[in-house]
Amino acid sequence: MIVSSTFVRRAGFLVAATAALLCGHVSAVEYGPLVPLATGRGAYVISPDFNQRAAVDTDRIKELVALVNRDLGNQLDAVFVVNNQPDDSEVSSIGYYGINYVMHRRAQGLGSSPSDFGAFYGAQTRLRSVMHLPYRSAILNGPSLHEFMHNWANADFVKTSVGGHWGFSSANGQLGGFNAANLRQINGTTYTAKAPNGRCFGTFANRGNSVPFSNLELYLMGLLPESQVEPIQVARNAVFLNNGNCEFTADAIDTSTMAQQVASFGKRFPASDYSQKRFDVLFILIANSTPSASDLADFDRQIEIFTRQSSIEQEFTYNFWSATNGLARMVPVDISKAPAKSTVFTEAQRFLSWAERVFPDFFPAESRQAAKTAEYDYACYPNNICLGLDSRKDIYFFNGRDLSKVAPITDFAQHMRIEGF
Repeated sequence: MIVSSTFVRRAGFLVAATAALLCGHVSAVEYGPLVPLATGRGAYVISPDFNQRAAVDTDRIKELVALVNRDLGNQLDAVFVVNNQPDDSEVSSIGYYGINYVMHRRAQGLGSSPSDFGAFYGAQTRLRSVMHLPYRSAILNGPSLHEFMHNWANADFVKTSVGGHWGFSSANGQLGGFNAANLRQINGTTYTAKAPNGRCFGTFANRGNSVPFSNLELYLMGLLPESQVEPIQVARNAVFLNNGNCEFTADAIDTSTMAQQVASFGKRFPASDYSQKRFDVLFILIANSTPSASDLADFDRQIEIFTRQSSIEQEFTYNFWSATNGLARMVPVDISKAPAKSTVFTEAQRFLSWAERVFPDFFPAESRQAAKTAEYDYACYPNNICLGLDSRKDIYFFNGRDLSKVAPITDFAQHMRIEGF
């Protein structure tokens, strides 16, 4: 079981992270019902006994998964749980700035073997992870992007001295690493390099949401083909000099191409053509009493900016859309509009839900107009495109003029299974 946590200096530098299983029984925390925000961009829950200055552990995560299952069932890709604290002033007592409890990591070609710990947490098949951020501003400023990246990396795809992260490598993204373009050899064993934001790089992270996902990270997420990923450089036996000049010593710099990585771990499956590009995420604010109007407004503002499908005018800050270079979107779930937990989804509905998350530009889920005839179970969208299954489970596509058969649904069964549909 892999649990990713991120630690940050008081000045805001993401400098260390670890992988550990947090165990131990604790008394149950009572949660009230999920209360949707007026905007529909998230929800809050009241838990009078929840310790806002304590870390969550596996028992707490199980309770939160049960809370989500109670209201939503298997309808989410991920959950961000956020303490009702404005900033990181209480983080020293918590011990981390962000943590990701991975439930399912099923994609192939990510490094180590796919893992599935959903049953341990009581998670339904689709839920990838539950992430805990101990304060509200962590949504926009980070480490929200960092923790979300742990749904795919680093599962030993790049072997470094820093477990689960990019270490002294040119992976150059949310999990640390340097920009290969500014790597310089000062002498035989001394080098200098910087992060993509022009500052000294970190081996665990690169200052919260101040950097985008790297091309390697986008590949592992399923958003880029391997042909668009640069060769990976790894410094052997590297150690920082801590002289303030971004310098480190290393025995050598080893380089591997993506072709070599794929030869070792296999091609990513699903590949970028058929990978998920829309992620439905529930943001939950945990409060000890009814949150104030200003607290809820700040929580909602953080979510809106972070999930906005456009760049934001804030220097050295990326939201999810801009961090993926517009290749993916994160959609906050409105629990007031979600189907009831008891809803039984047909095979056609599950296929449509999967297609809407792989091709969100063609099939916007919010605009689905579903219909059913004796022969077809389908949905149409504002662009006059329709998609569905016939009675023989063959996929049909209508472009506004012509109806054409695409393939039997069995051709995409494994793609759907890996994404939890």
